[in-house]
Amino acid sequence: MDHPPDKRPQIELLIDYNKCIICQTDTSEPLVKNVIQDSLNNILLYVTERARYGESDFLDAGRRLEHVTEKTLMRDGATYHASCRKAVVSSQKLARAKARYQEAVSSKNVNVLSRRTGRPSTLLSHQESEVEGPSQKQRLSRTFTAKYDKDLCFFCQTHKEKDPVHAIQTANRGKQLHEYVENCDKDIYKVYLSTAIQPEDALSIDVKYHRLCWQSHVMRGSSSSGTAKKGKSINEKVIAAKVEYLNIIRTLLEEGKILSMDSAHTAYLTILEEHECDIGACRKDVRCLITENIEDVDFIRALRRNEPDRFCLSAAKIAAIEAAFSEPDINDEMKVIFHSAKILRKDILHTPHWTFDGTLESNMSDIIPPKLLSLLQWIIKGVATELPTEKHRNDVNQKSTLLAQQIMYQTISDR
Repeated sequence: MDHPPDKRPQIELLIDYNKCIICQTDTSEPLVKNVIQDSLNNILLYVTERARYGESDFLDAGRRLEHVTEKTLMRDGATYHASCRKAVVSSQKLARAKARYQEAVSSKNVNVLSRRTGRPSTLLSHQESEVEGPSQKQRLSRTFTAKYDKDLCFFCQTHKEKDPVHAIQTANRGKQLHEYVENCDKDIYKVYLSTAIQPEDALSIDVKYHRLCWQSHVMRGSSSSGTAKKGKSINEKVIAAKVEYLNIIRTLLEEGKILSMDSAHTAYLTILEEHECDIGACRKDVRCLITENIEDVDFIRALRRNEPDRFCLSAAKIAAIEAAFSEPDINDEMKVIFHSAKILRKDILHTPHWTFDGTLESNMSDIIPPKLLSLLQWIIKGVATELPTEKHRNDVNQKSTLLAQQIMYQTISDR
């Protein structure tokens, strides 16, 4: 296939190797220092191909680089701007340039080569603003925004250690996000979502979010935007979620459990999601819900700021206080400790000696008595009131194993 003729004179342009070989201009952006031959090869390939397909932005660069090789560039110390290379080396842009060229050849219309789809360029936006007046609002594009990091929350673009991100995994969630973005007045979210294959397909760009950000933006925002939804069905779902949640909380409290507001709030949000309720709730809302529907509930403020408040029934609180202030029988407790020591000592003395069998990956129950290891774990971590994290569990197991090994090493035999 013949390439479109270039009306400008075919002259070989000189290359200043102290500047970027693509743009040949002096800018504040630093040049790449550690240049490799593969990068130069890609630059030569894409620049020459896109120039041959009639892209006017690369005609001068194509003339400069069409008679050189990557070995020549490496020998002469060629370098480039990282942003220039990123703009040039793009298989998608090359494919679009090729398609425009083929369409220009088939239609015999050279104007097709300068056609661009998508958002208007910066120059065009400035020209339109001058014509229409200074009050014309310029359209926001990715050029004027910070880079979108898909590994961070879609809304706040921050990392929170105590609030992990969740990925959108259903088409319904993607549709909810699209409806919120279309109705909100934040153009930055429209720019983030513009890279999706379809407007409602948030799965294609791996959108992630914090649960609290989703609650405050999508659920509360959609309810306050005035969009007409199925009010009766949503109300029934909310009622069903509240009935199920209150039944769980009431059952746990009647069993004498002391619950934390953190776990209660998380459980309520989870049940709302299971019932597909598009509403949000803060801890204050959860506390009001429990107080209004369950009698004799006492809330206990935590001593530390980084710990959640707790709540229980008044009877359970009185029983816990009485148990704490009641004087235990010291004799009975010492008998229990003495009996436990006899059991543990017997297991330690009957544990076979460890011999090296060619590997250090041995079964821990064959080396350390399980009773001893369990007792040390209970002593270290105390009475568990919440589900421990994986990191906390591994830390406790490691400390318990080290202490158990020291006890077994220091144990005196009967001989």
